[in-house]
Amino acid sequence: MASSKPSPDQLAQPGAGLPLFEQLYGRYVLFPVFCARTSWPKAVELFDTEYQTVVGLVRGVSTEQLNRKVLIDRLPGLEDSSRYWSVLMTLRHIIVVTNGIRRVAEALSMQRLDGLSAVQIEDFKPDEGPHSKEAVLRAYATLNEGFLAAMVDPLVKRPSPLKFAHPWFGDLDNEGWVKLAALHHQLHRQQIEAILSLL
Repeated sequence: MASSKPSPDQLAQPGAGLPLFEQLYGRYVLFPVFCARTSWPKAVELFDTEYQTVVGLVRGVSTEQLNRKVLIDRLPGLEDSSRYWSVLMTLRHIIVVTNGIRRVAEALSMQRLDGLSAVQIEDFKPDEGPHSKEAVLRAYATLNEGFLAAMVDPLVKRPSPLKFAHPWFGDLDNEGWVKLAALHHQLHRQQIEAILSLL
C-alpha cells in the first residue's frame, strides 16, 4: 500500500540541501573515501551494475505503478523534497543528472569550461508526469550505453588539471565527477527499491 500524500509542511523545498552533519560527512569523509577506494574503471562498472539492477527491478512492474508517487523515509544523501517521487520520476532524474555529469567530465577532459554553468540542485528535479514506461526505459538504456562508451574514450579518460564545483562536494576533477555519477546512481537505485517496497 502506498504511503499517503504528505502535507506541504512535511517536505523541505527543492535545493534545501542535506542536514549539516550529513553534508559535511559526505563531503569530507564518505565521498573522499569512496573516491580513494574506487578507480575510474570501477566507477564505470558500478554505474553499469546499478543500471542492470534497476532494469531488473522495474521489468515486471506496470506503468501505472511506476508512475505512482510514494512517500519514503529519507535515505542518507537524499534531499527531503526528493522522497515523494515515483519510480519513473526517479529514472528521469538519473537520466538528467548523469547527462549533466557526462557533459562536465567531458568539458574538464577537453579543458573547455566555457559552456558550463553553476550547478543548482533544484534545477534537476523531475516533473511528475505521468510518463511512459517504454519511453523512459529507452532513454535510460541510451543513457547507460552513451555513458559507458564516453567514459572509456581516451580523450575523456585522461587526467585534467581543471576542476568544476559541485554544491555539496566542492571542486571536482573529471574523475571525481565520474565517481559521483556512480554513487548518485547507487543512491537512486536504493530509492527505487524503497518506492517499490511500498507499492
